[in-house]
Amino acid sequence: MSRSLETISLLLAQESILADARSDTGLTPLGLAVSGGHAEIVRLLLAQGPLVDPDSRTDRGWSLLYIAVDHQVDAEVVKLLIDTGRVNVNFIDPTSRFTPLIAAVTKNLPNIARLLVSHPDIDPNLGAYNNQIVPIATAAIRGHTEIVRILLSHPQTDPDRAILPRSRALLQADIWRREEIVEMLLADGRVGEESRALLKGQRILTRKPALGSEVETGLWWSKMFKSIW
Repeated sequence: MSRSLETISLLLAQESILADARSDTGLTPLGLAVSGGHAEIVRLLLAQGPLVDPDSRTDRGWSLLYIAVDHQVDAEVVKLLIDTGRVNVNFIDPTSRFTPLIAAVTKNLPNIARLLVSHPDIDPNLGAYNNQIVPIATAAIRGHTEIVRILLSHPQTDPDRAILPRSRALLQADIWRREEIVEMLLADGRVGEESRALLKGQRILTRKPALGSEVETGLWWSKMFKSIW
């Protein structure tokens, strides 16, 4: 055991100790350990049971789980918090409106995204700003292939969730030329016919050569129709 862990253990053994005391920013000792990514200290503090709240809020309204994801700490810290069974995995940051899952998607943290998606209470479709930002579309836009695969592994994931039809994951993946993600989404039966039809139209409008002879243009049209119909 390191000296810091020994010191913390001795302090926690004192009857008068306030294991969940807050700093001037609203962080508890557990919050400080989480933000620093100190897994062993997190484990030690969580062992105090009901004396320590793993789902406390800072003065900014952040949950400890959200802090862990936002600070990109090791997935072990996230797992320790989740395994308590006392944290809200669908927490919404009052400022950004992001959930821990959206934060993990945005920062391309597949190990953390996998932990969140495997939680029985997770809502894999929960978006921010009236679904202007949703996990699956965000991952598709950013080209985070592994996270798209993780999200699609959840039976409740809706690949077509978006505020507007053309904001859907399939359409956005195509716009940003994320070909592997496009193929992954096309192979998923939950992608609706409307999205598939919109993709066909989008490709007609966006993939036509800017320059070329009539013969080249004609060959392109022939190839395009064969590829999408």
